[in-house]
Amino acid sequence: MTHASAIGVRPEHIAYTLGYSLTSVWATVVLLSPTLVQAQGTHVVTGSMLSGVIACLGLLLFRGKLPAFNGRTTFSALAATGMSVGTFLCTYPVVAAVGPMRSVGLAVSGFFAIILIMTWFDAFVRLSARAIVMLSGFALMASSVICFFVLGLPAEIESLVAVAAPLVSFALLPMLSCADGSSSTSDGVMRHDSTGSASFMRVTSEAITRRTLLGVVIVFFVIGSISVIAPDMDRFGTVMSPVYLVLPIGLGLFFIASSLVVKKRFDASLLYKCFLLVLAGGAFLIAYFGGVRSSLVFYSYIAADVLLWVVLALSAKSTPVAPFAVFAMGWLAECLGNVLGHNVAPFISDTPMFLGVVVLLIIVAVGFAFSDGLFVLDLGEDSMDSGEDASDAAGGNEAESGEPQDAPVDAAGAQASFDARAAAFVEAHGLSRRESDVFKLWVTGHGLKYIQDTLFISESTVKTHMRSIYRKCDVHNREEIIGLFDREQMQ
Repeated sequence: MTHASAIGVRPEHIAYTLGYSLTSVWATVVLLSPTLVQAQGTHVVTGSMLSGVIACLGLLLFRGKLPAFNGRTTFSALAATGMSVGTFLCTYPVVAAVGPMRSVGLAVSGFFAIILIMTWFDAFVRLSARAIVMLSGFALMASSVICFFVLGLPAEIESLVAVAAPLVSFALLPMLSCADGSSSTSDGVMRHDSTGSASFMRVTSEAITRRTLLGVVIVFFVIGSISVIAPDMDRFGTVMSPVYLVLPIGLGLFFIASSLVVKKRFDASLLYKCFLLVLAGGAFLIAYFGGVRSSLVFYSYIAADVLLWVVLALSAKSTPVAPFAVFAMGWLAECLGNVLGHNVAPFISDTPMFLGVVVLLIIVAVGFAFSDGLFVLDLGEDSMDSGEDASDAAGGNEAESGEPQDAPVDAAGAQASFDARAAAFVEAHGLSRRESDVFKLWVTGHGLKYIQDTLFISESTVKTHMRSIYRKCDVHNREEIIGLFDREQMQ
């Protein structure tokens, strides 16, 4: 088992957990609270998210021309302030009842919320992979417990809590130093960022795969549908029930345990599969019994958001584009699913085929969008185990012969030289971390089966990476890419 100190989690990271969880609390209260949303109609989610879409697209289109997402800065302070002002306009009962204040507040708060959440996302991406998983697990539990108490408050107090959440979240942001806008890992090593000079189409295609985007759309379409249909059930209860805290707390503990127990690689698609199984059970209960409380809807939203947060953050560590671009694409997919769920589901919920459509979408999301090997994440690179294992192995080889081993030293030197040349090639052509792993095995003569077994990915995933590598390097086969690799090293 890996200890927390060995994976980069320090006491000051408690602020990360609370700061991010407050953004989840804000979203749940503003978009889903029965007390505040009841008078706002069913299109409150659509109105808020459409302004977020504008923010995401604007940040993608004007990338490189805006301030960087570097923790607690003037840029993030303006975002938190605008978010709070907009929240007050759309949630405080007396103000929200005046003319168009509610609509204006939703648009303003939704727009600035994207900037603050992106800032937190950039801060998380700088952590180690294990730290991201662990802190997200704590955030999932914290946000669920806070929501349980906040959603039971009077409307005025509930609104003021939502207004204060962005300001407190901003105050908890770390002070980061990264003047050029590139993201860095927890050990201070800067990661190449090609977002500023790349085309819009390349940035969006490199940020996250289309299969994953499809899966995100499906997941949030199902959840959005449930949140719209459930209140129409005769026995739907709006009183928060602590029983449903089992869902987020159980998933949070699973996150924490996996960050401590998993040794090297972990298939993050398992997280979505576990969640979708729970979601399928919830959809079944709502459709057939109608006795599910609103707690299930709220906690399903929170759990789905945190699950998506983890997958996007870990993916952002291995892509050549900036973290905010990865988040923007993932959030746009979430927004599309939510908007479709809230606006399409009411028209088909009364038809016999609705439950069949939901079940079919769940099957597609599990079997297609989150297939095995699509999100195999390397959690071992920031572990302390690898160095110890290597030193033990070297010591064992020397002990067997009783004298120093010259051959391993030469082999180690050759490997170091190859790694350095490969790293230069990877950076020059903008290959992702996983593409780099495939490239190094491919140019050293290994076949698809060996790469598949070594990296714990499917053959189709290997081929997908190879096509991407060939496209980026403008080659067509192994011979050409080896020749290109050798020529660039000679130059």
